Order: sequence, then C-alpha cells, then structure tokens
Amino acid sequence: MKKGDVWISAVLYMALGIIILVIVLSVGIPIVNKIRDKNIAINTKELMLDLDRNIRTVYSEGPGSRRPVKLQITKGTFSIDEAANTITWQFTTKVLLSQPDIEVQEGSLTILTRKAAQEKEYITSYKLDYDTILTLQSTAGTNFLSGKTNLIITNQGNNVILIDVY
Repeated sequence: MKKGDVWISAVLYMALGIIILVIVLSVGIPIVNKIRDKNIAINTKELMLDLDRNIRTVYSEGPGSRRPVKLQITKGTFSIDEAANTITWQFTTKVLLSQPDIEVQEGSLTILTRKAAQEKEYITSYKLDYDTILTLQSTAGTNFLSGKTNLIITNQGNNVILIDVY
C-alpha cells in the first residue's frame, strides 16, 4: 500500500462525513423551526388567555384593582389598540396553525391565520376584543411591544382599564 492511499481514504471519508452532515442539517433545521414556531404559538395562546383572565379579574374587582403581568414576546408584534379596544399578538410562521381565513374562537380569544405574501408562510394573529365590555387605555400608545415586557393592569372606574407598560 502506498502512502498516498491513506491520504486519499482520509479525504474520501471526510468528504462523506461532510455530505452526511449537510443532509442531516438540511432535513433537521426546518423540522426544528416548525417545532419552535408551534411552541411559540402555544405559549402565545396561553399568555393571551392569562392576560384576558387578569383583565377580567381587575375589571370585576372594581375601581382601584391592579394586577402586574409579565410578557415574553419572542416573535411577532404585540399591540394594544385603544380605538378598537383590542389587544393583538401577530407573528409570521411557516406552520399552518389553523385553517386560513377562518376565525377560531377559544373563549374570548380569536385566532386567525392568513396566507402571507411569501409562499408557504402564514400570518397568525391572536386577538382579545373588549369593545362591548370595557374601554382600554394604554401607556404604550400606538407602539408595538417586543421582548420582555411588564404590564400593570389597573381598573380606573367607569369601565376603563389602564394597561401601563414599564
């Protein structure tokens, strides 16, 4: 056996290993991203339902009642629309979480998935609507919230709930 044969074998084995690694990563990364997006959707739904519970508790306890709430917004945008009295969390995903263009109602939470501009991408929004129940006010204004956010929910009286962002 010549000295060059060992080096040729080593290079071939290394190339084979790299090819296998690339194939495994090209299959595995999309699966991991889908699982991550699904977990974000589940956590988002739970956070929105918890936020709704806190708002309704503060509302039912009467003027002066307060509750702190911590939000972890890992993906998408969280907004409070004072004009429509809604709270919305919206994000883009490659996972189809519900039937497109059909609103799904889970308690007071409305989930809507729409097709995005890019192929095989969807925009999912979670919305809490208080228009017929109470009036929302927020210190966030028209800004979208992201990252770690702390809220204080306060009953101001006269069916007004203040969501203070700090």
